[in-house]
Amino acid sequence: MATARKPRPHPWDPDYAPYGTYKGEPGNPSQWREAFREAFTGTTAAEALGKDTPQEVLGLALGASKEEVQEAFRKMALRHHPDKGGDPVMFRKVYAAYYQVTH
Repeated sequence: MATARKPRPHPWDPDYAPYGTYKGEPGNPSQWREAFREAFTGTTAAEALGKDTPQEVLGLALGASKEEVQEAFRKMALRHHPDKGGDPVMFRKVYAAYYQVTH
């Protein structure tokens, strides 16, 4: 007899662990990334940035190329990622800046 699976919680739920530690379920990183993108809309990005411009947050010139934006985002994301001991608020700002520039 198969038991019904409980629906997975939302990624912002503090009990949610995307990589398989949520009650022994196997994790799927691509599902977590997609859920994060859905939850992080343009208005949320604008709220996270506040009065800062995306170029200020990423440390770029106004006419930066796509490759420069990606490189700056990767460096800043590694530096400020909460799993690496960084500041979660700054990480949201960095992601918001990248979202604003690429969308």
